[in-house]
Amino acid sequence: MLQRVVLFRKKAEVERPDFDQKILALESLKSQIDEIQSWAVSVTNEAGTEWDAILIGDFRNAEEMQRYADHPAHLEVANAIGDVADFALFDREY
Repeated sequence: MLQRVVLFRKKAEVERPDFDQKILALESLKSQIDEIQSWAVSVTNEAGTEWDAILIGDFRNAEEMQRYADHPAHLEVANAIGDVADFALFDREY
């Protein structure tokens, strides 16, 4: 199994509701992309944190993770998020 963890930081010039809307759009991908085995998205409003949101997704193998990454629904959401957030991405095998 492979796990993808993505941390998101709201860009300073972005309004919080716009950020939250774009990040929470990730939730819809679970029902659109069959390769996703498990999926969790969370946004925090806690002041003083380094990161504002997290995504954790599990995939059976690298090929399925790549099909997810190339899926048009993912690309659409990812492009929208790029306008409102910086991110750090980590993949791990388990």
